Amino acid sequence: MEGLNSMIKKANRDRLIRDFKAVNNVSSNLEITHLLYADDSLVFCDAKEEQVRHLRLILSVFEAVSQLHVNWRVLGCQVRNLPTTYLWMPLRAKNRSQELWNEVLERCEKKLAIWKGNYLSLGWRITLVNSVLDVLPTYMMSLFPIPVKVEIRVDALRRKFIWQGKKEKKAYNLWLWRFSLEDQALWRKVICEKYGADGRWCTAGASRPYGVSVWKSIRNLWPGFISNVRNKVGNDNKTSFWNDDWIGNGPLKEVFPYLFTIVQQPQTTVAEVWSMQGWNVTFRRFLNDWEVTRVIEFYKLLDGFKGITEEEDMLIWKETTEEYIL
Repeated sequence: MEGLNSMIKKANRDRLIRDFKAVNNVSSNLEITHLLYADDSLVFCDAKEEQVRHLRLILSVFEAVSQLHVNWRVLGCQVRNLPTTYLWMPLRAKNRSQELWNEVLERCEKKLAIWKGNYLSLGWRITLVNSVLDVLPTYMMSLFPIPVKVEIRVDALRRKFIWQGKKEKKAYNLWLWRFSLEDQALWRKVICEKYGADGRWCTAGASRPYGVSVWKSIRNLWPGFISNVRNKVGNDNKTSFWNDDWIGNGPLKEVFPYLFTIVQQPQTTVAEVWSMQGWNVTFRRFLNDWEVTRVIEFYKLLDGFKGITEEEDMLIWKETTEEYIL
């Protein structure tokens, strides 16, 4: 490219190609003849046939010497007015105009078409969103500040593509997942205060005929959500011994319903009845001979428990062939 640079400068010194002043000031001598950008070259000259002929001659010599191919199709010599675009960048556009972002938004919408999301998993949808929105708007933002309205629309495109279509209920599952994790979040405290708690992992059912319906819709998905997760026992006393599925076979009150009717502590947690010496499960009365067999099966199932860990209690997904959102 150094050879092309030298030839254009020589043509400018001989006044075969005219440059332009960078500043419209008589005292300024800064003049620009060309800009070289990656595999593109931008040459400035007057809209006169003889100057274009000299430019074509320079490019022909450069092509022959360097063995590089010149795309002659772009040398159409069309006369246009500003503002225009170069390398997808608007030239002489209003700095804060929202209109100059229209093409970027249209390209984003085209690449994030709804029908594409129906054939992609969540991971691939996130990857596509990041690749599109990290490249197109960021490229424009290198020169132009993004207006607030455009930023809001870009965020809307992101949300719509990720959570659109037949997978919309999985977005609600994400809120159920967050509810189980974010104990100290303000939004969780407000919802618990409004609807009441149903154990340590979700609120009570939202059955009142008035109020905002968003959490009602989310809460209605709890039965399907909880059937696809199980509890991982940690050290913060959240997992219910009888009501939560922490063994992996289902809640113990469903696996051993008869024992649950005679247990002394039906609402106890795993951490409260487990110690290094073993399990401390007590019943309201002495066991009959025929009940001992069930108790033996009960303790055999508990033998698979590896003990309290240093992690917090949490919900984890069961192994399944279906796709669920984490």
